[in-house]
Parts: sequence; C-alpha cells; structure tokens
Amino acid sequence: MDIYNAKLAEWPVPYESVFLDTSYGKVHVIVSGPTDAPPLLLIHASAVAGWSWLDNVGELNRRYRTFAVDSIGDVGKSVLRDLNTPLADEPEIGAFYTEVTDKLGFDQSYVAGASIGGYIATNYALYAPERVKKLVLLGSMGYGGTSTTVLLMVLAQSFPLNWIQDKTLAWALGDAPHVKERFGQWFRLILSGTVPKPTPPASFTPEQLQQMQVPVLAFFGTKDKVIGDAGKARALVENIPDVRVELVESGHLIGAELPDIVNPVMLEFFAE
Repeated sequence: MDIYNAKLAEWPVPYESVFLDTSYGKVHVIVSGPTDAPPLLLIHASAVAGWSWLDNVGELNRRYRTFAVDSIGDVGKSVLRDLNTPLADEPEIGAFYTEVTDKLGFDQSYVAGASIGGYIATNYALYAPERVKKLVLLGSMGYGGTSTTVLLMVLAQSFPLNWIQDKTLAWALGDAPHVKERFGQWFRLILSGTVPKPTPPASFTPEQLQQMQVPVLAFFGTKDKVIGDAGKARALVENIPDVRVELVESGHLIGAELPDIVNPVMLEFFAE
C-alpha cells in the first residue's frame, strides 16, 4: 500500500478515490477528468492495480472522465468479501460491472481493458452491449497464452525464489526500462507476498466473438510473451464483426510501454 500511495501521488491530474459497497465486496475506483465529460471505464492488468493507468490518464482526461477500477480479488484497495468466489464467467462479470457502473452513476461508457482487464471488458461487452459504447483491448487475455500464463503465475507465487521471480518479471514485463522501473518493485512484492484471487481467464471461441455488438480496437504486442503469437491473437480477435487491430512492437503492458502511440489512437477511435 505504501507503493500504491506513492504511485497514486504521481497521478498527473486531480483525482478522487471512491469506495463502493457491492455484492462482492468493497471496490476502489480512481476518478479523474472533467465532471461533464463522457465516462471511460478503465480495467487494469492482473497483478497491478488502478494506478497502472498513470501513463494514459493525462491524455485521456482531456476528453473523458476516467474511472480506474481496482479489480476485485486482485491486488489493490478493493476487497473481495469471499476469497473462494472470484468473478468467474460472463454472467457474473457482466452483472458485477453493471452494478459498479450503476453505483458510479452512468449506464453507458467507453471501456478500456489491459491483459486480464481486457478479458473482463470483453465479457462485460458480450453480456451488456447496450452499456459499452466502444471497447479498447490492450494485450487482452482470452485471445492467447491463457493456460500458460495461469500456470507460470501460480508457480512463481508458490515458489518465490529470486531466480524464478527474475525470469517471471522478464517474461511478464518485457525489456522496456520504463516498464521495469514503473512496475518492477510492485510486481516482485506481489510474487512473494500475496495470493490474489483475480478473475480466472479462459480463451474466447470464434463463435463467442462473432456475437460482439460493440466496436472494438485491439492492440497486440509483437514482443508480448504473455499472449504469445500476436498473429494468432489477431486471427482470433478478427472474429469480432467491427474490429480494428493494431500490432505494435511492445511487450505485454502496451499502454505503459507505448503511451505516445496508444493514447492518440484510443482517442481517435473513441471520437470516430
């Protein structure tokens, strides 16, 4: 929490911390941007937290009011009431984020999700398409690497040896200096000191994605070892009827590694 608060102190614009009582427990949301701007829901990658949007919110808040959720069951300031019942499937995810956004005061928003946040956001859009105006996916789980990722994270947290952590950090964060500096200390503590219960990802089927009614912008990194083959991920996501795909030279945390590319493309996509 000391690291969390230090990161939040770097938030580039004025913000408010909001706590919501929900059916699954307490949910923390970092809210910033003009009060009269359209809402943009931000769902972070696994094993980070809402503060991980530090490299994006400054630009996004020029046009949108952002709501960066600490995913319940994951590390952060949200508290899952029952550790044995994380959000597990589309109906649970969809109903939960419907509840969260209702409590935040809007029934429709733009949505962006990174990694497991992209998996959650995809399920939310499939469950409640009328609530999602447009969807951005950044190295989203569900489109590749799912089973391998879960296995490696379980092993790294079960055997918190330095050499295992080093390899896991290199695999998850890539080699970009800014990303390692931004997330390295936090992520190492997560591997050695927590047992999070995030939403378990599963691979989407072409048939599921063909039912998507929401316009989607999907980024995949060509150096992303978590997702794996960016070409295969692209082939799967292109089952979505209205999708734009951007392959970029990046590791897994695309929004943090390439904000100068991601931020303007997101804004352009939302504004189209």
